[in-house]
Amino acid sequence: MDETPRPPEQIPPTIGRYQVQESIGYGAMGAVYKAFDPLIKRTLAIKTIRLDIPRQSPQYKSFIERFYHEARISGTLSHPNIVTLFDIGEEGGVPYLAMEFVEGETLSSILERGVRFPPEKVIGLISQIASAVDYAHSKGVIHRDIKPSNLILYEAERVKVTDFGIAKLVDAEITHSGTLLGTPSYMSPEQAMGDKLDGRSDIFSLGVCAFEMLSGEQPFPGTNVTSILYKLVHVDPIEPANLEMNGLVPQKWHEVFGKVLAKRPDDRYQTATDFVQDLEYCLGAWFGGLPEELLGDAAHPAPGAPAAVAIPPTARSAPVHPRRKDESTASFPMIPPFPAGAPAVSPDAAPTDTLPPGAPEPEPLPATVVLSAPARAAAPTPATVVMGATPPSPATDATFKSVPPAPTVRAPIPTPAVTEKVPLPVAAAAVAASAAAEEATRKAPVPAAVPPPTRVRAGGTPRVSATVILAIAGVLTVAAVGLGMAALYRRLATPKVAALEPAPTEATPEQPVPGPVAPAPAGAPALGTVQVKSDPPGAAVTVDGQPRGVTPIEVAGLSLGTHDVKVELKGYEPRSGNVTLTTGAARAELNVPLARVAPTTGLADIHSVPFGAVVTVDGAAVGYTPLVSWKLKPGTHKVEIAKEGHEPWSGTVIVKPGKRARVDAELKAHAPAPQPTIEAVDPAKVYEVAEVDARPNKLSGEWAAAPKLKSGERISVGGSFVVNERGEVTDLRITESAGKSLDESVAAAIRKWRYAPATRRGVKVKVRLPFRQTFTTG
Repeated sequence: MDETPRPPEQIPPTIGRYQVQESIGYGAMGAVYKAFDPLIKRTLAIKTIRLDIPRQSPQYKSFIERFYHEARISGTLSHPNIVTLFDIGEEGGVPYLAMEFVEGETLSSILERGVRFPPEKVIGLISQIASAVDYAHSKGVIHRDIKPSNLILYEAERVKVTDFGIAKLVDAEITHSGTLLGTPSYMSPEQAMGDKLDGRSDIFSLGVCAFEMLSGEQPFPGTNVTSILYKLVHVDPIEPANLEMNGLVPQKWHEVFGKVLAKRPDDRYQTATDFVQDLEYCLGAWFGGLPEELLGDAAHPAPGAPAAVAIPPTARSAPVHPRRKDESTASFPMIPPFPAGAPAVSPDAAPTDTLPPGAPEPEPLPATVVLSAPARAAAPTPATVVMGATPPSPATDATFKSVPPAPTVRAPIPTPAVTEKVPLPVAAAAVAASAAAEEATRKAPVPAAVPPPTRVRAGGTPRVSATVILAIAGVLTVAAVGLGMAALYRRLATPKVAALEPAPTEATPEQPVPGPVAPAPAGAPALGTVQVKSDPPGAAVTVDGQPRGVTPIEVAGLSLGTHDVKVELKGYEPRSGNVTLTTGAARAELNVPLARVAPTTGLADIHSVPFGAVVTVDGAAVGYTPLVSWKLKPGTHKVEIAKEGHEPWSGTVIVKPGKRARVDAELKAHAPAPQPTIEAVDPAKVYEVAEVDARPNKLSGEWAAAPKLKSGERISVGGSFVVNERGEVTDLRITESAGKSLDESVAAAIRKWRYAPATRRGVKVKVRLPFRQTFTTG
């Protein structure tokens, strides 16, 4: 709707019982005013429907009946994201609707100013619109004109849809006048072609709105209506620039908008809610785990800085949907430095806040855990791993090889002890067990004095006091319990890492082949990082079967050893292989060139002169010329092109994979059929009855009176006469006589007859009519 206010003098003071305050907007359907209802004491919006048909015409009466019927249906809609319809009426021959007044701004006016919404806000707004659309569809109401100018943003984060059902109200009246209903840029292909619509047309329009709000571009741009409508029906949507810069995932973008903007309704999302659920996955931040760069210094604290609890790989692998309530997210608190002089637990026994995968989370129990941050060794020089430019065949995986540089030996950096109060049930149990063991050891009965030396008899066994034996057994029992509890704690708290085979290295005479990778020494990094890039970017990365995000990405928190890496992008051959992380090369870089998948279809452009001919491919009608970029399987196809008034054309087209073929057909017009010679009308000619278009019609006249006849006598007088172009009887001829006297009596009566003259091609002509009068006695 055009939001340009009308001049003040054109604003009516009242509409029905409503007091008009100001003009809100004016468009093709009519005007919208802000008004006040003195009866209910509320502000509302009045929308008038402009008609171009006379009030006295039958069309106006029919429209008013439809208007009230459809408005009553729309008035049943009650949804927080739909503008409520309060009242309908007619004022001076102009129908109007009284609706809820929303203090806000249309999305179209916001977009026209060049304002761009963050993707997260767009998802929220589209979700509200989708809820309104699905609700209306469940009530049998189709909007038919979903576009930014019918979407009102208010309170910064909320949106309402207006004009539900209005498009249907004026559909018949507007299209009857030759105007296309709806805004072409947001119309569905079936709406552009005048086909029957259902709710999936609204879903297509909603997809166009989401496309524009996220990318700042329209999917089917054009300089005129014809260009836009052609692209709607025949061309795929454009690919916006800088999707990744805007925080969007190209691969998911193509999947989601390829479906919601599908040409056939059956290929689209069947509900708007389904569209929004997939649209949420277009946000790049919702793919992969927590990137290391987001942790900043928390991932690698400087000497003396607070250490962070390590994030196990299992906690950073699968994507977490921010709107799913059935998925939990882990919190990794920073651990502040421990006060100077406080005792510290050994690093080997330091608890973490990570539970084994699949273990039930127990009730949190406050405990103070004393941790020692491991010393951070110098970062090794990253090893660059480059995939070959030639992609492997689908059946063969690539092998990533990493050659670590010569390690740099540096002195370990002393690490201060740290402490933090963390609700860790397992850690609390371990600490309690350890304390119990120490207390039991402390309180164990010990002999007050050292027993005297044991005397050994010759050939006998030494004699030991029973008290000493019991004391030793008690100490050993308490120690075993403490060690067992500590071992159980380490087993539960430490994430399980599958054993990986060491990466093979080439043996030289001077350097033998090394054995398995030894555990990392104290002070060396226990985790590694793999940076994955692809050409083109945006490919999905899977490490050890776990999705990690899209390229470019840095996958941190990987254990040392060999890892399987897979890179996939729609339309390209997948690449897979392995990379080995070692103590000397804990960081690797993968540069993966992707090759496009060999196309399985080809394209055909089919043209004809004149255009607009029906195209049939292999016996199935596929559209009208010009038909551009029609997908066909490789091979030979039969093409037939036909247009009324022209001779049909048929031929073949050979389509090759990934190639474009062209068909140009020149249709010959049918030779005009010979027209029959039309005989000119001759006013002087006397025509027969069969030669005229309208025979003479008798207007007046009576037959001759019957003569006196003998009993049983029967006589007749017959012949013909001409009715001229003035309807008079002339040229009377007697061919069957009953005697002179009776013949003259019959002729005299017939000459008084008057006719409406005969016509031939609209011209009055003479025509001869037969007559016969018979006389008989009763």
